[in-house]
Amino acid sequence: MGKPAFLWGTTSSGGTAYGKTLLLGYPLYDIVTDREPRKGSEWVQAPSGLEDAWVTGYDYTLAATVKFIPDTTSASPTRAAVAGSVTAAAEWQSFLDYARLKYPFRFCPVATCSGSYVDGCYLVDPMTGFGSNMENLQRQVPIKIRNPNVDFTRAAVLGLTSS
Repeated sequence: MGKPAFLWGTTSSGGTAYGKTLLLGYPLYDIVTDREPRKGSEWVQAPSGLEDAWVTGYDYTLAATVKFIPDTTSASPTRAAVAGSVTAAAEWQSFLDYARLKYPFRFCPVATCSGSYVDGCYLVDPMTGFGSNMENLQRQVPIKIRNPNVDFTRAAVLGLTSS
């Protein structure tokens, strides 16, 4: 996987297209993709040992660690800072504020490849807090996102698109 990005928000004219970009600058680390049952699913086992399940649906998930998040915007490689000015569009705090309200965003496995993306993603974690400091005093944050329709592994490897 290349250097990913999250596209989010609205355009300056209030359109529905994603108007803001959060550049990560480095590949994701410790990536795990999965297809998980949605909340509300249940599993039961009868005294006889037989089992049954009620699954409300499935979501594709991607869990990973984003590393080397600087305190200020970095140009080498270009990547978003933890926080910026109140009007900053390309910084983590604004993105998390937006995504924690359960607004959908676009995940681009490779920021420079406009043909590979997954629309309609939602933030699962972190819903509070913001990771920890690394040895070089830059931040790292475990992140988990979900999508009801598109497998993140296929989107990253095959360059599939979703809208």
